[in-house]
Amino acid sequence: MLSLAPSVTRLDISYTSVKTLDSIQAALADSETAAFEKLVLSGLQFRLQTGLQKFFKAYSQIAEDRRKALKVLKLGTLGIIDSVLAQIVPYLARLEKLEKVSLFSNHTLASGTGSGMARFLESVGRKCRVLDLSHIPLQSRQLAQGLLDGDEDSPLEVLILNNTAVNNDAALAIGMLRNLEELYLEQSRIDVEGMTMIMQGCPNLRVVNLTGCRGIPTRQRRDWFELYERGEVGEED
Repeated sequence: MLSLAPSVTRLDISYTSVKTLDSIQAALADSETAAFEKLVLSGLQFRLQTGLQKFFKAYSQIAEDRRKALKVLKLGTLGIIDSVLAQIVPYLARLEKLEKVSLFSNHTLASGTGSGMARFLESVGRKCRVLDLSHIPLQSRQLAQGLLDGDEDSPLEVLILNNTAVNNDAALAIGMLRNLEELYLEQSRIDVEGMTMIMQGCPNLRVVNLTGCRGIPTRQRRDWFELYERGEVGEED
């Protein structure tokens, strides 16, 4: 299919029976013009450690203009572990024009030291415009370490942390995202104090999802901005 349609720019093979990425890698190698703008590999079942590392190493070595075409990358529900993420981060970092990256539902990222996630956030995640880390047992320490590393302000505008273990320990780091416009914290452990810290550091924030955040009274979850502006957050319902 790829050989017949070399001009394809958006490829989504998520949740299919594809067992290897060799055919995609070969198509890129055999063409001087093929380039993806969007690549979705979520839900595939193959040998992750060798498959992902081999593929992204090859992808990072194609011509610069083709490599920089990639703007959207989804690697959800792949069973990625922290050590595998650490191995592919140097190659992902070469995809310098990535705008939207998703690692959603990689529950196994909780295993290991967490250094892979920290490296990913520092080298890739904080440089994106949209980052989805939902349904990952992400710890505040990992998130804070990765977001705070780096000399330049992060361009992150949308951060999705639904169903993570994030709590107030990450509030300071999230509050450093000056360009943040949307923040999704459904079922996280953030409370009123943490959200207040975030609001003080994110002047452009206009959308928050606090559904299921038990540290914040129910009414305040629904009307956070209105009550915050009126100075009424923190009061019991």
